[in-house]
Amino acid sequence: MAPNDVWIVGAGASVESNGPSIANFREASTQVMAKSVGKHREMLDTALRFWDEKLRSFNIEEFFGFVDSGLGDVTGEGDLTELRSKILFLIAKVITERLHGPVSEQHLQFVGRLDNWTPIITLNWDALLDNAIVETQRRRVSYVFPKQPDYDPKGRGSSSQKLLKLHGSLNWLYCEDCKLVSVLDQKESAIEFLAGDRSSLSCHSCHISTSAEILMVPPVLGKLHRASATMSAIWDDAYKVLRDAHRVFVIGYSFPPSDLQTRLFISRALSAAANLRLVKVITKPKFGTRAAQFEDRYADMLRGSGQVDLLEFEYISFGRYVASSTFARDVAVSA
Repeated sequence: MAPNDVWIVGAGASVESNGPSIANFREASTQVMAKSVGKHREMLDTALRFWDEKLRSFNIEEFFGFVDSGLGDVTGEGDLTELRSKILFLIAKVITERLHGPVSEQHLQFVGRLDNWTPIITLNWDALLDNAIVETQRRRVSYVFPKQPDYDPKGRGSSSQKLLKLHGSLNWLYCEDCKLVSVLDQKESAIEFLAGDRSSLSCHSCHISTSAEILMVPPVLGKLHRASATMSAIWDDAYKVLRDAHRVFVIGYSFPPSDLQTRLFISRALSAAANLRLVKVITKPKFGTRAAQFEDRYADMLRGSGQVDLLEFEYISFGRYVASSTFARDVAVSA
């Protein structure tokens, strides 16, 4: 394993573990609402009706980004603070319902082959990677939170795996008073907290929930304003590992137009990567025009960095890839 490898993991990797995709999130939300009752159903219905009536052409990331941006005051929708809490609940509810169950086998295989010093950057809100690292690999998780130790809930981690979550996480409870993140374990759920039961969770430091919030941010420009020191530290560390990378592997991420900040960020970081030798993209099979458009998005992203010639594409599902001899070779070959 090359010590300067970096892995970037997008939503495509979670889809194979039954996670919702960006494209089908609305359909998944409708299915979850149909099975919900009481306040849960009411909150889901409010969020979905606004989405359908006002922003139907938006995907879930764009919908969340619009509401989080404060643009409602400009476009006539007014203060959308209350709606934002319902969208967070919708996202959390759908992800939790779809990913409920044992630790993902594909993620176990993926993490199991990586050396502990290999950083992982993820753009996902779910905790599939976190759980795979902690539960089976018996490693601590380094989220690089300022002035906080690595996450090691069972006190058995013999080494540390860096996991940089650029969009926050469903299992992060940020306390504005303490300026600390409490990482929720598998027994602590954000669902009831986001549904309005503030007593269901509290900061692990001050044990108060008054100024606490689930730290999830949309993939749009301006996403660093929430818990700014925490999120800035994560993005700063991600920039450094990309700048120092020899090889970068990207799994299940399509660089959607809505995630402009991530595209600009990665392009800038790789333009400074003097020792970069490979950018390998692993994605589910695509054909014809669709494959060409997908590759063009990556080429456009890297064109400004001067690293386009380093691009390589592997058309294979995440599950098949991590079980393949190709993955074994990729993690074994020195850069």
